[in-house]
Amino acid sequence: MERHDALRQLSPETAMPEPPAPSAKPKRSPKPPPLLHGLAEVTPESLAFLYGGPDQQPGDYQRNLARAEDIRRDFTTFCETHLHFANWRQAWSAFMAQRPPEVLPSPVPIPFPQPPSLNPQPITLAPAPPPWRRRWQAVAAVHG
Repeated sequence: MERHDALRQLSPETAMPEPPAPSAKPKRSPKPPPLLHGLAEVTPESLAFLYGGPDQQPGDYQRNLARAEDIRRDFTTFCETHLHFANWRQAWSAFMAQRPPEVLPSPVPIPFPQPPSLNPQPITLAPAPPPWRRRWQAVAAVHG
C-alpha cells in the first residue's frame, strides 16, 4: 500500500505562504511619566500665582505671568530629574523649597541712640571665697 503524502501534492507557489506586509503604523513613542503628564495640564496662570508664594504683592502676579514659560521650563527640568514624586503638587512644593530666596533690598537700619543715663554700668560680682575661708568663717561665727 502506498502512503499518501499531502505535502508533495502542493505546488511550490502555494507551499510557501507570503510573509505579512509590514504595517504602515509608526512606532509609538514612549508614554510620558504621570508627573510630566500632569504638569502639561497646569495653566500658566496657575504657575504665575503659585510662584508668587503666600506673600505675593499685586505686581508679582503680572511679572510671573510674563515669565510663565521660563518658570514652566525650570519646573519641567526639575520634574524630569525627580520623577519619584506622586503628583505635580508635591514636586512643586519641593521645587519651591530648593529655590534660592529672592534677594530683596534690605532696609537701611536706623540707629537708635540711647541716652547716657540709661546705659547700664556692668555689674561685677565679688568672687566667692575659697572653701577653707568659708569653713573658718563658719567656726568663728559659732565660737565668736
